[in-house]
Amino acid sequence: MSVLETPLPYVAPWKTGFTRYSTQTYVPTTLGTLSLYLTVPKPVWWRLLFFSFNLTAANAGSDRFVKLLIIKNGGPNTSGDQLIVPPAGSQKVNTSVNYLFAPTLTSVAFTSGAGEGAVISGVPDMLWQNGATFQIAVDNANAGDTVTGQLVGVEIYTEDYAGSGLAPAAAPVATPVLT
Repeated sequence: MSVLETPLPYVAPWKTGFTRYSTQTYVPTTLGTLSLYLTVPKPVWWRLLFFSFNLTAANAGSDRFVKLLIIKNGGPNTSGDQLIVPPAGSQKVNTSVNYLFAPTLTSVAFTSGAGEGAVISGVPDMLWQNGATFQIAVDNANAGDTVTGQLVGVEIYTEDYAGSGLAPAAAPVATPVLT
């Protein structure tokens, strides 16, 4: 279940008017101790394919709760329009857990058995406009916690202005603009 505080622009990836350009992977920027983020650069739109990382919780404090914030316009830690993908479960102290946020997945936390140490969370399958920021936030984070293996995969789309009388979209940038 996601918490939608205010309406966000919804664009289905198959909507006419957009052209799929390429698929890219990026390493998100680390903000502070544990927060990771990546902002969609101009002039493109992104479809999030996955946001993955490993969190090792130190042997101190209380359970960690990891969530994905998708901020409509504005950088990390802004309080503007945002979609919050809540944690599928909590992470105990002194554990290492692999996290995966991706579209069309059912949110589940594997706390025992063959999948132990993995948390999977579903996100909306849509295009996000330039200026949108994907940010990981950890509630109850401890100074000894560490994040490794962070990677984000996206499909890049450009707006197709053919026949509209408008100038065509500029070619997508090769790397994202990190703030």
